Amino acid sequence: MNLLLGALIVIFLFFSAFFSGSETALTSLSKHRIKKIIAIRKSFREVFYRWLYYPQDMLTTILVGNTLVNITISTMATVLAVSLFSSHKRWVVETGAWIFITGIVLVFGEVMPKIFTRSRPERISIKVIRPLAVINKMFYPVMKPILFMLDIFTKSDFSTSVSRASLFSVDEIKGAVTDAGRRGLMEKDTTQMLEGALKLTKIKAREIMVPATKIETVDIDISPGNIIDKLLETGHSRVPVYSGDRNKITGIVLLKDLAGAGVDFDMELIRPAYHVPPDKSVIELLSDFQKGSTHCAVVTDSKGMFTGFITLEDILEEVVGEVVDEYEHKHRCNI
Repeated sequence: MNLLLGALIVIFLFFSAFFSGSETALTSLSKHRIKKIIAIRKSFREVFYRWLYYPQDMLTTILVGNTLVNITISTMATVLAVSLFSSHKRWVVETGAWIFITGIVLVFGEVMPKIFTRSRPERISIKVIRPLAVINKMFYPVMKPILFMLDIFTKSDFSTSVSRASLFSVDEIKGAVTDAGRRGLMEKDTTQMLEGALKLTKIKAREIMVPATKIETVDIDISPGNIIDKLLETGHSRVPVYSGDRNKITGIVLLKDLAGAGVDFDMELIRPAYHVPPDKSVIELLSDFQKGSTHCAVVTDSKGMFTGFITLEDILEEVVGEVVDEYEHKHRCNI
């Protein structure tokens, strides 16, 4: 008898994992993915159509099934524990069994299945949706009153869950763009530009910055008059400046600010440096550039040391390819 109870607990634990994993897999699918499955896999068209437009049926099956399974596991575990430890106080055995089986169900019946299925929702959904549809049909008469109450009280909740499923992930949008380009629905340049724009969400400042060792800088204490010469010599439209310690960039000088400055350099022309950490998201940096008056940033590490320099042009190059510096462009044209 005890052996049978132990085997049943293991079997029901599997069902608990099945229901938990199924819920995570199905709710992780976007509307776009579901429609793609419906279009490509004709044999799954009906079941995924019902999930797309009537999710409450399947969700009720999953939640009711998981609840009943977990209650059954707890009951059988308690009976098994009382049988094995009959010489001990009953309330101690029951409490210990409840705590132990709750931990087992939480780890193996809830957390692990959800983590596993969250990373592969489409593959898991295709495997579980048919068994769920069968279970739903078998127990539909029992769940009909529950579904009736849900239709009355929680219509807005289900519509919210469906609308939430319509949100696309960046990878899904990128996949759709690539697919459209492959089919010739978009021009190659447009496809590459959109793919580059989507790529920005995953790029950090350190990945596209120009290293500090390759950046021309000027010590403002020693040679402020050399700033104009440095800009003209390098063909850049901006140059970082420091005071004594090159690892501590204090400001930025723009070539356009020097247009009417005359022969003597005015220290007021130095703009404050915008410092960012190496792991700052490029998409966030682009947003900062749009909000502020600067189009460049000094990348500094946790100790405030100068590690690199990044400009708006560097970010745009990730989207549209090489961008010529505004002064460099004029310089080439003159040549």
